[in-house]
Amino acid sequence: MKDHEHWSRHAADWIAWARTPGHDAFWAYRDAFAAFVGKGEGRAVDVGCGEGRVSRLLKECGYQVTAVDPVAQLVEAAREAQSADQYRVAAAADLPFADESFDLTVAYNMLMDVEDVPAAVREARRVLRPSGTLIVSIVHPFTDRGRFANEAPDAPFVLEGSYFGRERFEGTEERRRARDAFRRLVAAA
Repeated sequence: MKDHEHWSRHAADWIAWARTPGHDAFWAYRDAFAAFVGKGEGRAVDVGCGEGRVSRLLKECGYQVTAVDPVAQLVEAAREAQSADQYRVAAAADLPFADESFDLTVAYNMLMDVEDVPAAVREARRVLRPSGTLIVSIVHPFTDRGRFANEAPDAPFVLEGSYFGRERFEGTEERRRARDAFRRLVAAA
């Protein structure tokens, strides 16, 4: 609920921000991501679609796209932009699709904003055909959940509201263990 409330409150800001070319790193690596996905012709689901920019990219790659997000305002923005072929309001941990419905499941920079990551990954796998592809992208918690304390070259990085908790990322060993735990979670799905 915490994430749904946050994104519902900030949906209009996110829509404006995500649609501003060059505003964030997506625009710098958009073409590389499209090349990574490659040309396709099957069914794709964009889980946590936001306003639909990844859905639009998947359509450009040739997929028949279903855009899914738990925030109705974001799904409506994706629909208005004709980002996908179909749209659903649903949580990542409870996708309203039959088993093995998609050739491609994409969870692009959204799993770090999901409260029940294991359930979301299981659902992404459940709706994927056995021969399908799962693409997961997450932002690094240090670049998404914090800031430098000041402009000094040696300023400490201060975490703000990380779901993992600040203590989990204090040392290099803790960062490695958190990264490895996430990899194991995705591999197990």
